[in-house]
Amino acid sequence: MYIRHSLFCVSILGVLGLAAATHAADSAGPMASQRLGTEHAAAQDACLAAVAKSANVEVAKLDIIAVQSVDGITVSIRVPNTKRPWTCHSDDEGNVNSASAGES
Repeated sequence: MYIRHSLFCVSILGVLGLAAATHAADSAGPMASQRLGTEHAAAQDACLAAVAKSANVEVAKLDIIAVQSVDGITVSIRVPNTKRPWTCHSDDEGNVNSASAGES
């Protein structure tokens, strides 16, 4: 009886945790699904927006493939119909310094 009760509690807690995680992801903003992890989220979101605007592509079609934090944040973004990724430089607060195109 105790084992069943424990499993039921674990199952309920698991469902509640999943619901909370889903709500957190939904409320994290429209670009959260495109981020590469949660570190440097403001820089990643700003770079996605900057590259989308410069490349005239919807944010939903972009993929972040790398994030590096040396002398600021460098985000590499895959853009459809390009051979090389775009590179975006930002600070951790999301102030973009540059976004440059990869080779077509």
